[in-house]
Amino acid sequence: METISFNDLPKEVAKQGEMLKEIRALLINIPTLINPPIEEDTIFTVKEASSYLGYTVKSIYVKASARQLPHHKKMGRLFFSKLELDEFIKKGKRKTLEEIQEEANQFKEKRR
Repeated sequence: METISFNDLPKEVAKQGEMLKEIRALLINIPTLINPPIEEDTIFTVKEASSYLGYTVKSIYVKASARQLPHHKKMGRLFFSKLELDEFIKKGKRKTLEEIQEEANQFKEKRR
């Protein structure tokens, strides 16, 4: 380790600050390097779909065979469209109390 004089201290602190900025920039980009962004029309295998949805592979097979999960079957293999899986997820949205109250108010107004 090299010895730094008191006069060189401000330069060294600035250099350390620049190194920290570079490290921070690298750390911010790690999620994109490990899991690159998925294209909108991506086709998933069963394993990829299980990872994307957070279900086990077995659950994916069970839900697909029960036709609870949108899927495509080609040559005996299951495939899943990211767009269709996103729609499947969005259909499961639970309404907030405000949304339910607003619907009730609209229903009342129509009946009058």
